[in-house]
Amino acid sequence: MTEHVYVDMCPDGACNVFLFGDWDYFKSYARLVAYLDSECVSYELHDITGTTLDERLAIMGVQL
Repeated sequence: MTEHVYVDMCPDGACNVFLFGDWDYFKSYARLVAYLDSECVSYELHDITGTTLDERLAIMGVQL
């Protein structure tokens, strides 16, 4: 099963990510990819940088 990972890039190159049902933080995109390569058989990255809360919820398929 493909893991969907939602990535919000920070100006300093760090990443806030939503994966496995929770938010997490990585110091760099490269560290995120290395982690995903070691933990996931298959994953798909979704860029949510610069989106509003409503846009993020729609992209993530969340309804309030």
